Amino acid sequence: MAAFLKFASKTISSDGQLKSLLFQGSSPLFTKTRQFWNAHLLGTNLLSGCNSLTLSPFLLGTIQKRNITLLTTFKVVDNSALGKSVKKNRKPYLIGFYRKRKTADPGDVIRVAVAGKTNKAVVIGTRKTKHHTIPRYDNNCIVLVDDNLAPLGTRIKAPIPTILRKRQEKLSKVLALATRFI
Repeated sequence: MAAFLKFASKTISSDGQLKSLLFQGSSPLFTKTRQFWNAHLLGTNLLSGCNSLTLSPFLLGTIQKRNITLLTTFKVVDNSALGKSVKKNRKPYLIGFYRKRKTADPGDVIRVAVAGKTNKAVVIGTRKTKHHTIPRYDNNCIVLVDDNLAPLGTRIKAPIPTILRKRQEKLSKVLALATRFI
């Protein structure tokens, strides 16, 4: 078993891909390494005979992409006075959610700290997306809103993903200001 773990650790590169999958050998170590990698992808036990050795996301890297969690920084994409007062060294950051799940997706309402004040914001775009049909942005983008979900600014500088049109009744005031959709 020690030889297998040594072989498996050599075949898994730093970015999490198997180097040994490039050659089509039929060695038993190659077969065990492939089983090890499949177990890593599925999140199950690494070895069928060993119940104590299980996959940890910290062991080989995370499997699920996380969008936005606490203390994530954002770029304000509207022309509100509060958004313009943001300094480069003190970007807005996430301090709370308005739902049970502790991640945010495009279209979610979150609580952010901007220039020493707390405010509601709507997530417009994220750097990491859960699905390939949702566009990726260079920065995590937000639009600052008040308690009635009306935008604080009069113009939105970034394009809005069309997936936000599904939340038309909730975000109608934000979508009315948008000039570009992607």
